[in-house]
Amino acid sequence: MPRALPPSLARPCDSTDRFDGANPVTGRYRLVVSGTELGNTLPASASPDPVSTRSKGERTRAATVAAAVDLFGSTGYAGASVAAVARRIGVTPSAVFAHFRSKEELYDAAVANDLGAAFRAALVGADRTATVTDVVTSVLVSLPAAFADHPLAARALRDPRPGSTPALVASAEVRHLVDQLRSDLRRDVTRSLVLVDDEDRAVAGIESLILLASLAVATGTATSADPRWVDGLVWMVASALGSNRQEA
Repeated sequence: MPRALPPSLARPCDSTDRFDGANPVTGRYRLVVSGTELGNTLPASASPDPVSTRSKGERTRAATVAAAVDLFGSTGYAGASVAAVARRIGVTPSAVFAHFRSKEELYDAAVANDLGAAFRAALVGADRTATVTDVVTSVLVSLPAAFADHPLAARALRDPRPGSTPALVASAEVRHLVDQLRSDLRRDVTRSLVLVDDEDRAVAGIESLILLASLAVATGTATSADPRWVDGLVWMVASALGSNRQEA
């Protein structure tokens, strides 16, 4: 049960004015029961939410990026302003500029965040105990749904901000996904499930397939409903990784 403040500290409030979970900036909780706010509270038997363990500056930065993902994803780079992002989270533009030197820097951070979320969504459905060939194929086939849920990532690939593409391709989010797949590749090479002469070239091939498939999805030229798309992906992945299932 949550620990409520003493009744003397409770005050009436609008019953519709409630907040589920932690405020992204303050990290504090509010409990509303029958139209009365009982105060900021945390579950008595639970550890504090990870959000609440961050500094206020870290929470403000995270909330700013989340708001920027939403606004830039809806309106594009030109359609949203730093002031609009600041209003979304209830801070001043100067509070945003304390973390991002320019609108461009904020946009790039938001894109990287959403791209990472899209790749994680594509990876989460893959059976990581399967062969790397199956994992990569699953990721590629899942990209249309992943980018549909992360419109800023798709928009940034389809219509990138001038000069931003190299940084996007080299972003930590892309590297993280590729590093996970490299680990799967090494595992399967050890088990003789795939045959590769050069690990770096094989990983570069995986990365190229992911980026090309992402671009095809973002531009609307590929969908998971197209059997040619799925069959082509299976063939390309198997060719790149030299599957050796007969010996498995």
